[in-house]
Amino acid sequence: MDAEKVARVIKNIYTASLGCKENERLLIFTDKSWLEKSPQNNVIFDLCKASASNLGLVVTEHVYDGEKRHGAEPPESLWEAAFGKPFLSSLDFSQVVNKRLDFQQILEYKDAVEVENLPDVVVAMSYYSTSHTNFRKTLNALGVRYASMPGVEEEMFYSSLDIDFNQLEQETLKKMSEIEGCSSVLITSPSGTDLYLNFAGRKVHPDTGNLSSKGSFGNLPAGEVYLAPNETKTEGRFVVLYAMNKKLKKPLKIFVEKGRVVRLEGGSDLKGYLENIFKLHPNNNVIAELGVGTNRKAANVFNTLEAEKIYNTCHLAIGDNSTFGGENRATVHIDFVIFEPTMRWS
Repeated sequence: MDAEKVARVIKNIYTASLGCKENERLLIFTDKSWLEKSPQNNVIFDLCKASASNLGLVVTEHVYDGEKRHGAEPPESLWEAAFGKPFLSSLDFSQVVNKRLDFQQILEYKDAVEVENLPDVVVAMSYYSTSHTNFRKTLNALGVRYASMPGVEEEMFYSSLDIDFNQLEQETLKKMSEIEGCSSVLITSPSGTDLYLNFAGRKVHPDTGNLSSKGSFGNLPAGEVYLAPNETKTEGRFVVLYAMNKKLKKPLKIFVEKGRVVRLEGGSDLKGYLENIFKLHPNNNVIAELGVGTNRKAANVFNTLEAEKIYNTCHLAIGDNSTFGGENRATVHIDFVIFEPTMRWS
């Protein structure tokens, strides 16, 4: 590892992306799944903590076991680390885990939050994503800046994270303005994707990497425009070539009717995994997101966090979209990247 280079990129993230200031409170957390993926991850986590301390931030770290799926709410221990024990004691946490409460209902207990310990900034480095959780949404609603880095890898610090954030913001906002005038899209690809999505009335969101404003949220690596399609109007099929950090031996064909996955073909292990996911909650099979990548330095097709940012790819997600303008509450949010798509906007 080029620790000096990684440290430089981390410092740029804190200053240029997150706009951190001396004496701000930082909560940085991860799960054991990410730390155990690679010895380098432990080094990266330590470098992130050290860089924050060197910039004068007040650092709190947290490591947990957690759920083994993206979009699941993190454990009580992390909620307590962020909001304090009195807030957590006010909630029926089982209702949080099962998504029976949304973040607005959770905010009804905000007077119990230990404001003096509430972080100003969160850096989420867990392997399993917390982006589409009420934990993240509640923190944002309380003004916390939140950088989500699920499954981040060393190589990203030499490519998709080592960027000019101003340039990325301009390119992403340009793509957003092109999509905002549309209400639907037809997506085709050489692998066999042929899918229609309608997003009339839904807000288009930019992930620019600029997380300096109060309550801001985004992925790092950044670089996408995303939206929640109307939940009952997606029709067709999409074909997944890469998932679970590998190229699938057989592509998985996902067939969609009235916004829900109705059939899976191929995909071996991924097919079985998704079938089990769909059994966990009745809304886990809903098409929840469409995103378009805008990061010209992103290239890794095996890591979804980076692959979905590759310039001019698109990605689709199943599961929860209630945290970014949709109406579907679910216990997962799983992204699938479509390569070489043709997108016909209308």
